[in-house]
Amino acid sequence: INGAGKTTSVARLGHYLKSQGRNVVFAAGDTFRAGAIDQLQLWADKLGIVCVKADYKSDPASVIFEGWQKAKAQNAVLIADTAGRLHTQSPLMEQLSKIVRVLQKDPALVLQNLLVLDGTNGQNALIQSKEFSKDIPIDGLIMTKLDGSSKGGAVISSSLELQVPIQFVGVGEKESDFVPFEVDSFLHSFYGI
Repeated sequence: INGAGKTTSVARLGHYLKSQGRNVVFAAGDTFRAGAIDQLQLWADKLGIVCVKADYKSDPASVIFEGWQKAKAQNAVLIADTAGRLHTQSPLMEQLSKIVRVLQKDPALVLQNLLVLDGTNGQNALIQSKEFSKDIPIDGLIMTKLDGSSKGGAVISSSLELQVPIQFVGVGEKESDFVPFEVDSFLHSFYGI
């Protein structure tokens, strides 16, 4: 979804996993947005993470599959960035489906698709998540931009509707402002209890 904070979430997830002792590889699969590859490479350099990339307008499925090959060789977790898209953009949605199909050819891969939702989007986040789940399996959610006035209610609705967990939340600007979702903490911030 455009502007939800996907690339930043990739970096933050990479930082989180590295802090847990995991080896991480990034794949710059957003070959559509000008500057996206460079943005992810800057994060990779800052965090000391290998970034597999190709030229602007390259096939994202190929880039991500190459990233998987590198991650597998290094016994690492692959985190792939993909282009922002709306659920109404059929060619871009088909591109996501292709990425999943290509990766599923390797039986050694444990694939987990995390949908990044902007906590400020309101009910549109629910609509988007339902539509995305028609094209690819969604295994979890990342809720971003909770450091503003938003409370992320639509993301909670998305989690319930899709029957998938919210796995992480973004609560600030730094790479460390990314934490596993905890119901008690959320309820405390939402209801003050």
